[in-house]
Amino acid sequence: MQEAILTMKRVAGRDVNLLIKGETGTGKEWAARMIHAESPRRDCPFVLVECAAVAPDALEQEFFGYESITWDGVTIRKGYFEEASGGTLYLSGIGNLPTPFLPKISHAIEYQTVRRVLGKVDIPVDVRVIATLIPSNDRGPMSSLNLELIQRISPIQIEMPPLRERREDIPMLIDGFLRDLGHRAGPYQKRISSSALQTLVAFDWSGNLRHLKNAVEYASILSDDDVIQPHHLPSYLRPVAEGK
Repeated sequence: MQEAILTMKRVAGRDVNLLIKGETGTGKEWAARMIHAESPRRDCPFVLVECAAVAPDALEQEFFGYESITWDGVTIRKGYFEEASGGTLYLSGIGNLPTPFLPKISHAIEYQTVRRVLGKVDIPVDVRVIATLIPSNDRGPMSSLNLELIQRISPIQIEMPPLRERREDIPMLIDGFLRDLGHRAGPYQKRISSSALQTLVAFDWSGNLRHLKNAVEYASILSDDDVIQPHHLPSYLRPVAEGK
C-alpha cells in the first residue's frame, strides 16, 4: 500500500493517464479522487463513469455526445469526454466495455478529440483518464486484445492490494471509520475492544475496505455503550471471534 501511495503522489502532478488495478472495494475510486485533488486539474470536473452501467447501444452517445436537428435549430448533448474537459474522466471498470468499442475510446484519449453522433466535425477536448480494472480472476477471463487495448490507454499502472495482504492497516482504518461515524452520529467517537479488533484483523475481507466499513458501522449501531465488543459484530464474524 505504501508503494501504491508513493506512486500516486509521484504521478498526481504529471498529466498522464492511469490504470488502477485491484479487487472490488480496495479503494480504487478513493485513489482516483486523491490523484485528481492533488493535480493541476483539481478545480475542474471529476466525471465518474460506471462502465458496466452504460447500455451497449448508447455507448457512443454517452461517451462522445450527439447532435440532432430540430425545427428550431441544432440540439447538442455533450458526452462524458466533453463534460470532463479540463479535468479528469474516471472510467470505473473499463474491462466491462465491449472490445469493439475500446479502439474508439483509445483514439479519443490519444488524439484528444471526439466526434458527436450525427456530428460533422471533431471537437477538441482536454481530458486526463483514470481507468480501473478488476483482476481477471474476479471478473472472468479477458481477451488478450481487450487487455492490450486497455494497457495502451493507460501506460502507468497502480496496484491496490487487497485488505488481507495489509492487515496491519486494519486498526488505522477502523479508527478512521469510527471517527467518521462519530462526526455523523453524535459528539463522541466509539472505541473498539481489543478482542473485537483481533477478530476484525483475523478475518479475510472478500469485499475489502467497503466490507470492513460496513461491518464497523453495523457494530457501532448495535453497540449501546462506548465500546464495541465481539458480540456487536455481524453474525458471520462471531465464529471467528469464538475461534471456530
